[in-house]
Amino acid sequence: GGGVSLSVLLDCKIVGNVADSNGGGAWRCYLSDCEIIGNVSSNVINRASNIEGGGGLYGCSATNCLIAGNAAFSTWMNYAGNGAGGAYVNLYNCTVTNNHSGYRGAAVYNAMSAYVCYNCLFADNYSDAPNIGYNRGMIIEGEAGNTMPAPEKTPQFYNCTIAGNVAEHYNIVNAAAL
Repeated sequence: GGGVSLSVLLDCKIVGNVADSNGGGAWRCYLSDCEIIGNVSSNVINRASNIEGGGGLYGCSATNCLIAGNAAFSTWMNYAGNGAGGAYVNLYNCTVTNNHSGYRGAAVYNAMSAYVCYNCLFADNYSDAPNIGYNRGMIIEGEAGNTMPAPEKTPQFYNCTIAGNVAEHYNIVNAAAL
């Protein structure tokens, strides 16, 4: 992670960090009452890898957090630029807003994984992925490699609000249980 990794954070601000791999703000952390703002995950060094993105968070669990203004970009479209707000995250009572993804999951990218989001607001997130000929969940994504997840690996969203998001050329939500 560009900001913090492998940590437990309470009432912290994670602001303006950059990672050239997963987790611009935080990587594999537990967060509560935190602000994750203006972090970037980028893969612009022309390498193909398993980098997924996660501009704000990657592999984290967050409770009562603001996740805003984060970005995920890549020059390798199929390998990164996913999950500007978070990739592979569990979210509880969080606000995920104004995040920008160069590819999938501007708010959340939880592909093929049983992550959950409870009582969250996903608003005003934006994906400007080019039209490459097949639908994707540009704001909330649960699919990987054109493969639908098995029911036990479908991301779950409970009592969440999804409003004001923009995804040119694509679906807002793909392969997630709402």
